[in-house]
Amino acid sequence: MAGKKSEIKKQIILRAALDAFSEKGFADTRMDDIAARARVAKGTLYLYFPSKEALLSAIANHEAAQLHAAVEAVAAEPGLTLRDKLEKVLTPILDERSEDPTARVLRLLWSEGLRRPELVSGLLERFVEPMIIKGELFRGLQSDEKLPEAVQRYPMLLITPAIHGILWKGIYGKAITLDLKEFYGAYLDMIFPPSKS
Repeated sequence: MAGKKSEIKKQIILRAALDAFSEKGFADTRMDDIAARARVAKGTLYLYFPSKEALLSAIANHEAAQLHAAVEAVAAEPGLTLRDKLEKVLTPILDERSEDPTARVLRLLWSEGLRRPELVSGLLERFVEPMIIKGELFRGLQSDEKLPEAVQRYPMLLITPAIHGILWKGIYGKAITLDLKEFYGAYLDMIFPPSKS
């Protein structure tokens, strides 16, 4: 029972840290802010995470694990086209109605990475790795699926617009309307044009 309570407390702390980092930025967030949001003593916070950097890494690792699991589940589904797989994995992240933690983590890592690349070195790759580096979504391509040459050479082209859209919403969200699912769908229409039959 103690292990379960400890894991619940850890998840509460991670959620509080993500909220604080998203609201105030990594540099301006203090461990006191996170402890207050999580409703734990500062000493308790340090028992779980020795630093803000450790918290950021744990947040990224948690979301990357969630993304890996989603990619593996979708990759194992028979009969899906690559476009189907991309949409199944990325649609929840791009859904406007839910402030998806993965989208928040991507924005956070990107913004902090611009200021302190050493802080996020390796963390962003964990989000890209399951889809692109390991190529899990490419497993079992339909026999009639032909990827454009540019995508064969640069497979990251398949997810770059989704990441760009997430960043765009984070920066310009209130000033410029952008439906991320439609935006990404329009891009996929260019990569996977409907067959002319």
